[in-house]
Amino acid sequence: MFHDLLLDVSVTFGCHQKDLIKLSFEFFTGTIELPPKWALGYHQCRWSYETAEKVSKIAQTFREKKMPCDVIWMDIDYMQAFKCFTFDKDAFPDAKALSNQLHSIGFKGIWMLDPGIKVEDNYEVYESGNEADVWVQSQSGKPYIGECWPGPVVFPDFTNKKVRKWWSKLVKKFVVANGVDGIWNDMNEPAVFKTVSKTMPETNIHRGDEEIGGVQLHTYYHNGLSGQPFSGPDIGGFAGEATPKMFARWMGIGSMLPFSRGHSEKETIDQEPWAFGSQVEELCRFALSRRYRLLPHFYTLFYQAHKRGVPVMTPLFFADPSDPSLRTRDDGFLLGSILVSACHTPKHPKNSLEAFLPKGIWQRFHFEDDSPELPLLFLKGGGIVPTGPVLQHTGEAKPTDTVTLLIALDDKGKAEGVLYEDDGDGFGYKHDKYLLTYYEAQQLPRPSKNDAAEVVIKVARFEGQWPRPNRKLHIRLLLGNTAQVEGECKDGEQLKIKLPTPAQIDELVAKKHKFEIAERERTQTFLDEVLKERSSMKGVGGVLCPIDLQAGNVTLKVVPWIGGRIVSMIHMPSGNEWLEGRFESGCYEEYSGHEFRSAGCTEEYQVVKHLLDSMDGQEFLGLEGDIGGGLIMSRDILIAKDSPDKVKITSRIEARSVGAGSGGTSRLVRLRVHPLMKLVHPLASVIKYTSIDGAEYVHHANMEFGEISIEGTDRPKGEWRLEDTETGIALINRFDVNQVTMCLISWGPGSVTLELWSEERPVSTATPIVISHEVMAVARSLLLHSFLSDLKSC
Repeated sequence: MFHDLLLDVSVTFGCHQKDLIKLSFEFFTGTIELPPKWALGYHQCRWSYETAEKVSKIAQTFREKKMPCDVIWMDIDYMQAFKCFTFDKDAFPDAKALSNQLHSIGFKGIWMLDPGIKVEDNYEVYESGNEADVWVQSQSGKPYIGECWPGPVVFPDFTNKKVRKWWSKLVKKFVVANGVDGIWNDMNEPAVFKTVSKTMPETNIHRGDEEIGGVQLHTYYHNGLSGQPFSGPDIGGFAGEATPKMFARWMGIGSMLPFSRGHSEKETIDQEPWAFGSQVEELCRFALSRRYRLLPHFYTLFYQAHKRGVPVMTPLFFADPSDPSLRTRDDGFLLGSILVSACHTPKHPKNSLEAFLPKGIWQRFHFEDDSPELPLLFLKGGGIVPTGPVLQHTGEAKPTDTVTLLIALDDKGKAEGVLYEDDGDGFGYKHDKYLLTYYEAQQLPRPSKNDAAEVVIKVARFEGQWPRPNRKLHIRLLLGNTAQVEGECKDGEQLKIKLPTPAQIDELVAKKHKFEIAERERTQTFLDEVLKERSSMKGVGGVLCPIDLQAGNVTLKVVPWIGGRIVSMIHMPSGNEWLEGRFESGCYEEYSGHEFRSAGCTEEYQVVKHLLDSMDGQEFLGLEGDIGGGLIMSRDILIAKDSPDKVKITSRIEARSVGAGSGGTSRLVRLRVHPLMKLVHPLASVIKYTSIDGAEYVHHANMEFGEISIEGTDRPKGEWRLEDTETGIALINRFDVNQVTMCLISWGPGSVTLELWSEERPVSTATPIVISHEVMAVARSLLLHSFLSDLKSC
């Protein structure tokens, strides 16, 4: 470790990424505790299933449809007024009864707890916390009060052992009394509303235990490493509404991730696996069945993550660290010795995916209840992977269930793998109450040229005190081109399997090929049928794709069908995403009036021109949208070849066909350009400009929200810049000051808008309102050069 007054740097040396991760995470953070096996099943969630009756109905539907699932999550609306450890007695009159009902059909229940405790007299949790003096303090030494779901809240100081003990008693009482299986610790950044940083001030005080740092500012405790392999995104997407095609593809990938959970926000369409019609439902059932077959492998990977710190899911370059081309690959990932080919596209169709595999032997495999629409699976030569039967939930599993080993021999005719087993819950794994079996396979030398080759499979060794169950061991020895030979024996005994001759392998491949053709014919129109179903589903909409614009150093995504909005603006050299929001709101919007989200914000725009000159390295997109009353809003977006870091946007409101008697002019309109910019480091973000009258202005992000209107000679003189003083990256926005009558700055949670407002007036065909502006990213060195140039001009 090298010490400096400002920075501590640790350098870890190793021969392989796995070695580096093991050393780094074991030293800095420790490793993950082994999760219970039920936590590796599929989880279903929503903000919110708002009544106990709805929760029960969702769980029952999973069982009726034979859709594997282990866990239902209860979001914040089960509480009374968002107060932790309380229940809305109308919506959830008997939490214990609901838990019992879920348990009776094999479900676990996870309930949310937020660390923001409502400031309210006679609220037991708040009163007991005051008495025990458990709250994070502000600089004044008094409890810090922020705002979250319940309104004014205080925050337990979990850096202190006394506070952790106080909180654990509350949790234990809550869990035992209500049959709770797991806690959802949400908003634990901690999230604080109405602040630019989205969290508490860095100057807040934690009274931590001496062994972890003692009394320190918030910044000391909240900047740390986290070795967390148990992760995965919300399947279907939390924000907005999934389409059938998107949900089907997402489930195919999501079912293969370490944490597999469907989740969505309020006021969106249903996103359970059956919500998008029968075709998607069938594919989701196949995807989840595949996950449950692989649970023995997942559980083994989590045990290895606990013991060695190696992630459950790793990038493709872990398969061959010497191959630099794999470091940029994002179309697949590894689960131990299994490679999941994440997607097939027109650019990479399924029949060409094998060409993109890492070096070595990779044997493709699938299960009988599978679909060609799911991601392809490959087993690395030299690997053995344990699998089990399809289950509706992990509680159905029995120690005596048949274990199936998938085996792919390497170029030396060998393979090895491991299976970890225990009771599936609790902490027995810390006391040798487990069984860790190392299997190996070896191709034997042929006694003569005329004899068939044999492969012997056996237990090489084992660890732990958990007794080996009396069960069958089924072998699937993969031969290539999805052909295989199979065999069975009692687990623990040695098995020999004869390999087929080359002619017999060709025959097996031909049979498999016929089967796959039949399957492909059955499902090749899958997505088309899904699209036909969508028209009858409320809110699903069409399967539409954003337009990608990429030239120079800038990449944009534009969504024509919702206001022509720009939803992504990435500066490629720095990797900075400059826009905050999503398809339906935020990002880059434009309005036709002073009202927020007035006409022009959500209307459908048409692409009138799209030119890409790949040789010259520039791209142009022209959009138009009808906003009513004979008015058209248009937007031209240009990334020019001579300015690779710059995006030029020219927007107009013009009259095309105003009504008779109007004198050829329209209603009063105003062009309002509304880009919502993302702040990577909110409290290190500043807005700088020189006003028309020559004054220098610097606006700092404050903890509280704020809106600043800038008019007259106080307006920026055609340029303002948003700087991140921590990274030295800035976004410069230049505009024609004669087209802009007002500028508006509005600080939000982790974001800021830099708005340009035109004058308000009627328009005609000859007198449109126009705002032409450009944005570009620059580094600190260029900012200094610009500053020196400004000094020279003065």
